[in-house]
Amino acid sequence: MENIEEKVFEELKKLINKKYNKNVELNTVLNETGIDSLDLLDLVVEAEQENGVTITDDELVSMKTIEDVVKAISTKLK
Repeated sequence: MENIEEKVFEELKKLINKKYNKNVELNTVLNETGIDSLDLLDLVVEAEQENGVTITDDELVSMKTIEDVVKAISTKLK
């Protein structure tokens, strides 16, 4: 079975590519993608709904990379 983080990353990568036409890697810094805080909030809400988890405002504010988003969601799925 695929690692939870890998699965979350692949879902997030597809979502970002579809919505923003951006290709990202785990180490991609969010503010270098052109994805602003409102876009990030939209992505996180969609990921929350898809995975049945809740990300706190504090977690959201601390997200700097794609990996931060993946870890925040993955840890709630374990």
